[in-house]
Amino acid sequence: MLLRAAVLALHAALLAALRPGDPNVCSYWESPWRTGQHSHGVPWWRRVLYRTEYRLAVRTDYRRRYQCCQGYYESRDSCVPHCSQECVHGRCVAPEMCQCEPGWHGPDCSLPCPAGTWGPGCNRSCDCAHGAPCDPQSGTCHCPPGWQGPQCLQPCPNGTFGAGCGQHCVCAHADGCDPETGECHCLPGWTGQQCKQGCPQGSWGRGCLMSCSCRNGASCSPQDGSCTCTPGFRGPSCQPCPPGTFGLQCEQLCHCPHNATCDPTNGTCPCDPGTTGPHCQAGEWGHGGGPQGLLDHLVADWSQYGAIGPPYGPSMALLGPSHPIPSHPNPIPSHPIPIPSPTQPIDPIPLIPSH
Repeated sequence: MLLRAAVLALHAALLAALRPGDPNVCSYWESPWRTGQHSHGVPWWRRVLYRTEYRLAVRTDYRRRYQCCQGYYESRDSCVPHCSQECVHGRCVAPEMCQCEPGWHGPDCSLPCPAGTWGPGCNRSCDCAHGAPCDPQSGTCHCPPGWQGPQCLQPCPNGTFGAGCGQHCVCAHADGCDPETGECHCLPGWTGQQCKQGCPQGSWGRGCLMSCSCRNGASCSPQDGSCTCTPGFRGPSCQPCPPGTFGLQCEQLCHCPHNATCDPTNGTCPCDPGTTGPHCQAGEWGHGGGPQGLLDHLVADWSQYGAIGPPYGPSMALLGPSHPIPSHPNPIPSHPIPIPSPTQPIDPIPLIPSH
């Protein structure tokens, strides 16, 4: 009995501590029953005499009491709302209602904002380029590798790559690397992971993906595919030299007797029988060798001018095809024509027979 009275007293004290002005505090009227003894005078017997009699009567006293409204409970002299589920990332603001922190949502504030949203209630959209996510609380963009800036609009500076552009390219012959992966962008004519290998023979260009179109044994530049022609050829595809020219890029002219065409690679002339040398300027000893071959060649050369007949006469001045030929007859020489021995050099001065 005493314990019950103590509990009731404590409860009454707590109720008295609640603030009536709190919107979450509700009031009610308490009406306890009280039993009281009332007296009044009544006449007694015949004489007017009065005596006091007593009777029991019930009187009701009403008083206002305060308590937390439904859905609220008392905590530190105030009434706070009650949520049956804990508000993980938020607070309980009304009965069974959580107010979530920025970046969280759900009945108990346990779910992060969906991708692309942020802020209170996840009702704001991320303003980030290149598919970058943003911080669900502040909206700050988290740029993917290769990009930087408040909205991830700026690529990494040349020579850097990766998250936050914090890594440096490792390339030899390149104009930078991929800002996301760091893969080297090799210059034309180079290949390999770090652009240290030249293009294989027959290929050129960026990535060595182009095929050379050079002909006649020419090589092409691995950078631009231009042909480096061998002597005797010229042009974008190394075509043969035009007649009368030879050498590198066909820049030299032939110097051959009778305007003959020379070899396009080295300029060698095609000599007539009995002559030799790059420009056919020297005589030879005949097809079989010896002085007879030289004499046969001289006779054949003079005979085209009618200057000599077989077997050599009536002879005339032995002047050669480039000199005027006398028209008068000439007696057969009384002494033999000097013939150089195989060991003697050929005398370029014409032989003139004696009279």
